[in-house]
Amino acid sequence: MKKIMLAIGIIFIITTGVFAEKSISLGYEIGEIGNDFIMGGRITSPFVFGGSAAARISGDAVWNKTDGSSYGFFRAGLIGSSGLINKVIRLYGEGGMSLLWNADGADRLVFGGYGLFGFEFFTGVNSPLSYFIEMGTLGGSVSRLTGFNTRTGLSVYF
Repeated sequence: MKKIMLAIGIIFIITTGVFAEKSISLGYEIGEIGNDFIMGGRITSPFVFGGSAAARISGDAVWNKTDGSSYGFFRAGLIGSSGLINKVIRLYGEGGMSLLWNADGADRLVFGGYGLFGFEFFTGVNSPLSYFIEMGTLGGSVSRLTGFNTRTGLSVYF
């Protein structure tokens, strides 16, 4: 666990260097995990190697629609991309580890993994604003939270 977090930290530091295609991105997202509503934020490192790789950390507040309980959902992962298509569309895959806090009503942490595919649409050539759609899966020991999830949101590149 410590080695994975160290590797992600090193990638963030390296990608902020001279090999970066664009700068850091901050984003807002909404979506669903199973039947639960997600609202959260994300930070993405600059894309490197011709726009084909980056790292991302995100944190979400999640509400269970049936009983109204809430919990925290955190992700840290790596992104692989095809680069920009026509300077306005990016297709990517992302995978990494997830951390759920208080997901089953007990005050404990639940570790898992996730994987997704995403589409990012920039509002124009060289625009700092993009919209994204992501679809993927989540795995962990809390059975009602495993399976398909979707997200959409807005990112701004600084």
